[in-house]
Amino acid sequence: IRAEDERRSVCPFNAAHLLRVPKLQFHLAKCPDHRRWVELGLPVYHCRWNFFHIFLDKTLFKEHEALCPSQ
Repeated sequence: IRAEDERRSVCPFNAAHLLRVPKLQFHLAKCPDHRRWVELGLPVYHCRWNFFHIFLDKTLFKEHEALCPSQ
């Protein structure tokens, strides 16, 4: 097992969803909380350096982009 497979990430739409990093993209595609968020027309902010750095708050998003480790 690769070390990357053991890293965990929290779903930005529901903190109870804890998953392995490689599974994040698949989870977001089927996450019911993500779908609800989109259906309500609420904004989702994606980091320009790493699409999987997702923020629901514009202020946190701006702060992250200035210091993103993926730059």
